[in-house]
Amino acid sequence: MGEEIMRFAGGLPAVLFGTAIVVVHLQIATALKPTEISPIAQKITVRIDGTGTGSGVIIERQGNTYTILTNWHVVQFEGSYTVQTPDGKQYTFNSSQVQSFLGVDLATFQFTSNQNYSVAEKGNSENLVTGALNIVPWKTFFISSANF
Repeated sequence: MGEEIMRFAGGLPAVLFGTAIVVVHLQIATALKPTEISPIAQKITVRIDGTGTGSGVIIERQGNTYTILTNWHVVQFEGSYTVQTPDGKQYTFNSSQVQSFLGVDLATFQFTSNQNYSVAEKGNSENLVTGALNIVPWKTFFISSANF
């Protein structure tokens, strides 16, 4: 029995260290407060005007080309659209530049600018917790235990 206690005690620092890592990891994954989300959302959200009006989020930048994620119903009709960035500047794009996604109300399009706009930080859906409230700049949704 004394030898078993020694083996357990010898492994205790490893167990405690592993627990410390988990605790630190959980602190890193802590959600932002609404007061922290609002300024970020204001920097990455754009207004879209055309046949209708809506909003989108700057999700990527490659050189001077920005990619916007929006809802398909905002940009589904043929014609010319205007995207207004957080600094008030306006850029035009045409419906032919819009890429839709089959089966979901999402679309992307691009515009070009030499301005430096903030881009949404991509998260990891593996970190979403079933039953938790999750906030996206333009939506609030509840993750259920349903399989997607």
